[in-house]
Amino acid sequence: QEAFEKESIAQMIKYIREKARDPKPFFIYWATYCQQLQGSKEHHHDAHIDKVNAQASEMAAHSAHVSQLLDTLQSEGIAENTLVYWQSDNGPMYAFYPNSGYSWLRGGKGTIFEGG
Repeated sequence: QEAFEKESIAQMIKYIREKARDPKPFFIYWATYCQQLQGSKEHHHDAHIDKVNAQASEMAAHSAHVSQLLDTLQSEGIAENTLVYWQSDNGPMYAFYPNSGYSWLRGGKGTIFEGG
């Protein structure tokens, strides 16, 4: 899964660089899989990293990928003419609550609580 994330960001950056010189607008839909994992691969078997901190490592990786995207738009000179829409897919499916690994937060998708 981490390989997919790295490859998808690399392909997206390549596509942006190709399309940046074209006067036609372009569209990218990037549905990252990053937060669906239970921590980065380097932390999977680390007894000192709990699920919460492992999940935080995934968020840090995602943040780095989004930074790469924004930096590419800037370096290609198209950042000011580009709309980036980022949306969160928060929380586990409510049917899996509280055994989803996120039970330290209340709720799930479709709820008003911090876990959803």
